[in-house]
Amino acid sequence: MYQKEKDIIIFGASSGGMKVAQAFSSMNIPVKYFVDNESRKWGNKIEEKEICSPISLENGKQEFQIIIASEYQNEIEEQLKSMNLLSNLLLKEEVIMDYVLDHLHEFPRLKNLTSLEESSENIIFDMLDGFELGGIENWSYLAALGLKKRNYNVLLYSNITEKKPVKELIDHVKPFDTDFKRYWSLIHELVESIVEQLPCTLMINKQRQLLIAGSIVKRLYPNQLKIISVLHNDRIDIYRRQEFMKNEVDKIACVSNDIKEKMVHEFGVDENKVFYKESPVHFEPVLQRSYSLDTNKSIQIGYAARLEKVQKRVDLFVPLINMLEDKRVNYQLHIAGTGSYEEKLKDYIYRNQLQNKVVMHGFLTKEKMQGFWKNSDIFLNLSDYEGVGLSMLEAMSYGCVPVVTQVAGSVEFITDGVNGYLCQTGNVDQLVSGIMKLETDRENLIKFGEICRKKIELKCSENDYIDYLEQLIV
Repeated sequence: MYQKEKDIIIFGASSGGMKVAQAFSSMNIPVKYFVDNESRKWGNKIEEKEICSPISLENGKQEFQIIIASEYQNEIEEQLKSMNLLSNLLLKEEVIMDYVLDHLHEFPRLKNLTSLEESSENIIFDMLDGFELGGIENWSYLAALGLKKRNYNVLLYSNITEKKPVKELIDHVKPFDTDFKRYWSLIHELVESIVEQLPCTLMINKQRQLLIAGSIVKRLYPNQLKIISVLHNDRIDIYRRQEFMKNEVDKIACVSNDIKEKMVHEFGVDENKVFYKESPVHFEPVLQRSYSLDTNKSIQIGYAARLEKVQKRVDLFVPLINMLEDKRVNYQLHIAGTGSYEEKLKDYIYRNQLQNKVVMHGFLTKEKMQGFWKNSDIFLNLSDYEGVGLSMLEAMSYGCVPVVTQVAGSVEFITDGVNGYLCQTGNVDQLVSGIMKLETDRENLIKFGEICRKKIELKCSENDYIDYLEQLIV
């Protein structure tokens, strides 16, 4: 519970911590200092606040609260547990919502509305992180296009970016300046924009700015707005954030049954508020594709995701490729996506003269990804955690055989050794073993690929999913 009289310390002195400090500064909420595990940062400053060693937390434990602003949430929590500081943990949303409740007077009623229509036709999708290559974006496109076909008015609330959504939704984008230095101004702008669309439904992809703005509108017009929060990832901080904000939303939609079970049984959210349906995937009933059945030809491995070490574990590419080379596997690896690890991978490929073995495709549009998967024999995933891995489902719909780490949702679609291979997170040996089994026995590409397609056709119908969304909206 947030206690105003206590100092706020931010654990994580990188971009995440900086954004939290900037957001708080826009609301005149003071931060005492930062803590970080990287010793090279100690003594430096960001946002005019000093960066200290975690040892500084050993003094005055009763006088401060800690907000973790790092991708290494689990590791830092274990560290704080060893320091007997878990009770000092605080969510940034606790601070923000406290500020919201103290400043509701800044949001006068802007529109006279009587009651919510039986079915609101305006649907706002949360895409404030922009149009990257990822599962959240692909889910949003499929959901928005499906609802648009059923005569809903869909809007994509985005950041200001040069990247565009799928062409059918380009005219449905409303951009906002999401710079965290103007966080409170953005909340005002979002509130005003939502009110203009009332009555409407918010589809929350990230439990952040749009959810905060939606909670304000819901207090002003309680019968005019529905909020559906979509949980796309199996991360402890997302569960905690959603549990704290559970009373702000009408329904919680989970992308895997694992996430639903955790939300209900581990975080105590009312099961009548939490829903699950397999994510939608575009499916071609008649598929024109071929496999690399000739052992003289390279087996084609496809990977598509953000190129990041945290969560996506693209740092494992180096030992994985080295092992494929050592074992003389006849392969070609195609990597689609961008991110902070991109240049490191390019440098590794260049230094080891692997340009003919490892192809970096960069960002590919959704339309180009269809051809990418049709040309891939294997879908590869290295992640430590996912929601369900929508790119995996898309690849399977095109007959790609998955060799993946066992993350949330994967066991719902893959039976090890039957239509793919499930590997322990971080286990490069198992990943390479799965690739080698398919490279050696290439007839299984056809057999496994067909099973994959049947699973997707059975479980991931776009029409069934839009029916499900309509039920949530109504």
